[in-house]
Amino acid sequence: MFLMMNGARIAVGRGASAIACAAYYASLEYANERPQGRKLSSDGTKNLKNKQSLIIEHPDVRRMLLLQKSMVEGSMNIIFKAAKYFDLQHNSTDKKKNINMRLYSK
Repeated sequence: MFLMMNGARIAVGRGASAIACAAYYASLEYANERPQGRKLSSDGTKNLKNKQSLIIEHPDVRRMLLLQKSMVEGSMNIIFKAAKYFDLQHNSTDKKKNINMRLYSK
């Protein structure tokens, strides 16, 4: 029962990472399409004749996308590392290494 629950936790984490990755790419696509606001003129006033800028050009949007990307890449790295140790644990003949790898993969 306990091993089954550990496997379920890893599967839930894998699913959450995949959903977060899809959400990041959807956010990135939206930010590259959505116009919002205009760039300021050289004198600091807003010129309504200027073309609207995309929200990807806004510094705070870039910051949020970078945070989202780093979280996704970090979670995917953990998933891939767990998968690596899971594969190594199943193919290892050394008992001590097998026990250590089982800690990472279960």
